[in-house]
Amino acid sequence: MRIDKLQASGNDFIIVEGVEFNNLLRKEIALKVCDRHFGVGADGIVFLNLKENNKFDFRIWNNNGTEAEISGNGLINAGAYVALKYRDKIKDTVIFLTKAGERDVKILEVENHTVKLKVDMGQPIFSSDDIPFYDGTSYQKIVDYPLNINRRVYNVTILSMGNPHTVVFLDSFPSSFELQQIGREIESHAFFPNRTNVEFVKIIDRNNIEVLFWERGVGETLSSGSGSSAAVIAGRLKGELDEVVSVKTKAGDIIIECMEEKVYLNGVSQHILSGEFFVK
Repeated sequence: MRIDKLQASGNDFIIVEGVEFNNLLRKEIALKVCDRHFGVGADGIVFLNLKENNKFDFRIWNNNGTEAEISGNGLINAGAYVALKYRDKIKDTVIFLTKAGERDVKILEVENHTVKLKVDMGQPIFSSDDIPFYDGTSYQKIVDYPLNINRRVYNVTILSMGNPHTVVFLDSFPSSFELQQIGREIESHAFFPNRTNVEFVKIIDRNNIEVLFWERGVGETLSSGSGSSAAVIAGRLKGELDEVVSVKTKAGDIIIECMEEKVYLNGVSQHILSGEFFVK
């Protein structure tokens, strides 16, 4: 099986194109290929299939063998893969058909093995029924909700970018051990039937934030595109951030733009390797 590995802000993905697998086999492949000791190693794997012209079917699986609806950096890396492979045919925009809906990725610049792109992340979802988040009450928006974790209450803001996110605003970050403990507890909290991603956010000023990420099905990651988007939207819901925000992650800065009710993720992807992976 041919594979390509790309990374965007330290969020690394394996890309597999043009091979039809059922979901059981995709889970098995994700577990094998993404293993950092016995496989290639990655946060997740993206399965692409060309539908027509510049449209691709997009399915993404985490390294624990669970399927995700969408991923911002997954889209950045998939867009870079298409830009590099199809550079003579596709020069402007790639359209990915994800489980969360259609997403456009604009190719801004291609240089050697590095690609700059802008992803239309779509409109954020705020309704608790659509996130989904269930505590017995329906909410139109969930801002500063008191979530009880290990006898402590965290005021969280909850939304979906096509995948669920829970944003925790802090004055200072917890230790790595505490982050993993809190992240794991929030991810699998009973109120989230599909579990949730978690972002720990420190606001620097109206145009700058710092974020630590706990990704559903992956654990702590260096960065996250959809997580950065969710963090900015949550800050705007609280009235503390402007339309363009620089998100400081452990792997570098990500620029998020909020325009006309949509969210745009600006990112850079680097092609790391191409090769053959022996599934059996």
